[in-house]
Amino acid sequence: MPAAQSSYLRNEFLTAYGNDGDVNTYFHTGRRDVAPWWRVDLGSVYCVESVNLTNRNDHISESGRVLLHIFPQHIR
Repeated sequence: MPAAQSSYLRNEFLTAYGNDGDVNTYFHTGRRDVAPWWRVDLGSVYCVESVNLTNRNDHISESGRVLLHIFPQHIR
């Protein structure tokens, strides 16, 4: 599933880590990004019943605000 994000911290925190299924990897936006975002394209239309968001599991974890939008590709 292709993913994108608003900015990058370093090459070791790749966008694709946000949806690779491995809880030991994660993406990271740039520290100066005032409106950070990350998105994924599911590639098709699905009935989404749940979304599981996992924060990083190290001592540096920050509990920031999360706003989740689920919308179709073509909004009318």
